[in-house]
Amino acid sequence: MIPLAKTKIHEEAIENVVRVLRSNWPGMGPEVETFEKEFATYLGAEHAIALTSGTEALRLAVWAAQFSPGNYIITTPNTFVSSNHVLLQAGLVPIFADINPNTGSIDPDSIYRCLRWNFPIARHPQGLMLVHFAGMPCDLEEIYSIAADNDLTIIHDCAHACGAEYQHKKLGASGAYNCFSLHAVKPLAIGDGGVFTTDDEDIACMIRKGRWLGIDKSTHERSKDDLYSWEYNVALLGYKSHMCDVMAAVARGQLPHLPSDATRRMELASLYREKLAGVVQLMDCPEDRLSSNHLFVVRFKDSDERRKVMVALKEHGISYGHHYTPNYKYRMYQQFLVESKKGMELYSATALSLPLHLYLTDEDVDFICKTIKEAVG
Repeated sequence: MIPLAKTKIHEEAIENVVRVLRSNWPGMGPEVETFEKEFATYLGAEHAIALTSGTEALRLAVWAAQFSPGNYIITTPNTFVSSNHVLLQAGLVPIFADINPNTGSIDPDSIYRCLRWNFPIARHPQGLMLVHFAGMPCDLEEIYSIAADNDLTIIHDCAHACGAEYQHKKLGASGAYNCFSLHAVKPLAIGDGGVFTTDDEDIACMIRKGRWLGIDKSTHERSKDDLYSWEYNVALLGYKSHMCDVMAAVARGQLPHLPSDATRRMELASLYREKLAGVVQLMDCPEDRLSSNHLFVVRFKDSDERRKVMVALKEHGISYGHHYTPNYKYRMYQQFLVESKKGMELYSATALSLPLHLYLTDEDVDFICKTIKEAVG
């Protein structure tokens, strides 16, 4: 059996966990602080705040952006529901833009068309939830121009894209709202966890307070020198979203391996592209950006061809996936506006995610590609 995804935990991470557990301080403390500094250095970011999940990073980003309740936020239907759940939880209203079926990411032209609708002045879209699908950065130059002209606040959902680059700069190195996932199958995998990065000191301060219920001092800060202080102030209404030292210990053991892990993912993706060229439609890979290769997605000429391939893969013990069901098809999202479904529906009917993980061998890729070629005929 070749799984779609499989988590590799490096020995340093395991050793770090043992060390932290023996330190008698498994909660949020020095390990979290050190990981935040190391992660910020890796990206080239000013501030990194470690959290319990990528979803919490998104939720705190939406909270910190202070959008007006009831206002519209432009988003993508091709994403895990976290991206859009956090909008509803904040009382916001998603508008689904279409995607480019050749990338799986939001289509800048559709964003522009969304903004041309006749909105009440008080409810004109305030923000954009930008998902860097599969680890490939979106068309940022065009999107930034649209956002600047229409006063849109961008939240970057970088759940797939840890290590990805746009014009030789890592995603999350700049910008006010960048949200990463450290889930078990992500490029930097620790089991679960998230990181928020920003170049805005005021936003960083707000997120740090917001992740710990608005309390101005952590328990560790109030427990130094074995003298516990119960005095603290609550400055705002926040959440309980902070990472603990056990999670940070895993992250610190994984992070030094991220460059070599990324190289291996790139090698596997390149091998797929070489062997499947002319057999399936490969997703666009623009020269001005570098994918984290979280997913490897291919498209077939129609749903019948995809069905044949799915049957063949299953018969040969090869797992596959579909990322994602268009969010507007879920019952709770069917009431919301959709600018266009053309690109999303084409992608949804023809796309398939193939195995891509650090335990995958070159021989595995050969076997998967051979199976696909035989099924396509």
